Amino acid sequence: MKTKMFLYLSSLSLLILTSTSVFAQFRGNNIRNQPDRKQKIESYKIGFITEKLNLTPQEAQKFWPVYNEYQAKKQDIQKSLAGKYKDYRLSKEATEKQATELIDSSLYEMQANLDLARDYYGKLKAILPPQKIVLLFNAERQFRRELLQRLADRNDRDRRVRE
Repeated sequence: MKTKMFLYLSSLSLLILTSTSVFAQFRGNNIRNQPDRKQKIESYKIGFITEKLNLTPQEAQKFWPVYNEYQAKKQDIQKSLAGKYKDYRLSKEATEKQATELIDSSLYEMQANLDLARDYYGKLKAILPPQKIVLLFNAERQFRRELLQRLADRNDRDRRVRE
């Protein structure tokens, strides 16, 4: 049982750590229709996850408010630390103190996300069977891969148009 719990929590923490990079891609683009694009992505994600989990209407009714709350809290953690990253994450001349602060902030973010994941894992267990929670982890990972692939394809297409 401890092994299964470890597997679930490990998968969830991996999911948390990688999901932030997907949406970071959108922040760098100064596109006027960014809210529309974000809404389209969220709508697609809802459909994608609902399909992959094969949620019943009753499960979906209970699942989505909890999942959306989890996602919002995860974004709050990310936003609270974003300023520190912007200051010197890419600076090759970061001082030892700055590098230490960045590492500490990164570790704090990972721990905060892990604590949040543990909390919401408990809430999700009350709604979904463990098999569907594992499917959720897989669906989120598949969604990120597909989204990143679409972004890469679009960037390649845009680059060819400019050339």
